[in-house]
Amino acid sequence: MNFKRFVQQSSCMKANNVKILKELLLVSVVSISILGGSVDCNAQRFSLTPSVGVSNYRGDLATQYTPPFKPAFTLGASYDITPRYRLRFTYSQMSVEGDDIKSPKAGVPERNLNFKSNISEGAILGELDLFDNKYHAFVPYVFGGIGVYHFDPHPLKPINGVDVSLHDLGTEGQLLSSGKYADRQYKLTQMNISLGGGVRYEMSETVSIAFEANYRKLFTDYLDDVSSDSYILPSEWNTSDPTQKSASAYNYRGTPSKFNAKAKRGNPKLKDAYYTFMLRLNIRLNNFLAGSDIYSPSNPGGKAQLKCPKKVF
Repeated sequence: MNFKRFVQQSSCMKANNVKILKELLLVSVVSISILGGSVDCNAQRFSLTPSVGVSNYRGDLATQYTPPFKPAFTLGASYDITPRYRLRFTYSQMSVEGDDIKSPKAGVPERNLNFKSNISEGAILGELDLFDNKYHAFVPYVFGGIGVYHFDPHPLKPINGVDVSLHDLGTEGQLLSSGKYADRQYKLTQMNISLGGGVRYEMSETVSIAFEANYRKLFTDYLDDVSSDSYILPSEWNTSDPTQKSASAYNYRGTPSKFNAKAKRGNPKLKDAYYTFMLRLNIRLNNFLAGSDIYSPSNPGGKAQLKCPKKVF
């Protein structure tokens, strides 16, 4: 990839990240405005929730094997609606990959497809504690919500060492002039649904740590740029066009290299997914804008005034 193309892709990724943050901020402000008007100001509370962990994916290039886990990071904040229910706002950076060569299933290594992708994600989640932390130091919880994420699959093993965007090539015929496969086109910025749970340990009234798992249900089968169950025939590519020539090379990477028209490329019946395992730090903050918080001893209606023999205020 030349420097000009690299700059263009970097600018595009930055623009998509800004778009995700703007959409998340808009929904966050609306959500807090609606909820804040119906909740006693003494029951409001904000926390900072940074997280670190690992990410992985499920899809066509993770056939009967688990790809290597990759680092994942999250910056977030939460808003207490009640002591047991809260809204969470997160922005995450992670990556995933898959490689047919590592699959133990017969025939899959010969398909020889592979990919990698960075993922940027903004999400709004609702979290519910299953136990009341007035009486339990370890608190299991569940959460769910919606997110906006951006991805861009690249080859894990570039041909001739030249990195490319598989989406921009149209490896399943999306960009052929005939328009025959135009329905296979996919967007790099999409919505997802998060479902997860975890266990939180209350270290003090203001600090806690949690371990959680978060599964993202996607509405695309192209996170790994593989979906169609068949390959594009060699005669359909215009190899005099450098882009189509490269797309043809990435469409069929099977071994032996002689094209096999009967070979299966992917499974369009199953959508892709990605997931994370994270260690989260929660730091509660005084809400100076909303008044006394529910954990303050000075608040006569707050949590600190509740009779709890296990805690001293």
